[in-house]
Amino acid sequence: MMTDGAKITLLDDKELDLVLNTEAMAELCDEFGDLEKIGDMLNNASYSEKIRLVPRLISILATQGEAIKGNDTNISPDYILRQTLPKDIPAMTGAFLRAIEIGMNIKYTMEDNETDEVLAEIEKNVQGAAGT
Repeated sequence: MMTDGAKITLLDDKELDLVLNTEAMAELCDEFGDLEKIGDMLNNASYSEKIRLVPRLISILATQGEAIKGNDTNISPDYILRQTLPKDIPAMTGAFLRAIEIGMNIKYTMEDNETDEVLAEIEKNVQGAAGT
């Protein structure tokens, strides 16, 4: 398939291919603006903002991946939220960016400290929930 590693694995072990085809690009542009704006959003969003943003982005590309396989399935952001863990956000972000690279034949990069910030936020939330 045309995804070359642009996929995510869900809690139920289902793999979703992420595809940036023209339909997905149109939907992304309608909802978020151009790809540069989406990249800025991903680079500048707080972890709590990414919890909603990344599953929405993934749902658009995963729905197209399913459509290409012949499955008339709408992959909703709620489904992605239910089937992933908070620690999956950085990997999902990377998979989304990989799909963009493949679909547009371009290279996107996140800021070097992206993963560290997300993991620090997760650790802080876990410690807070545990009462430590």
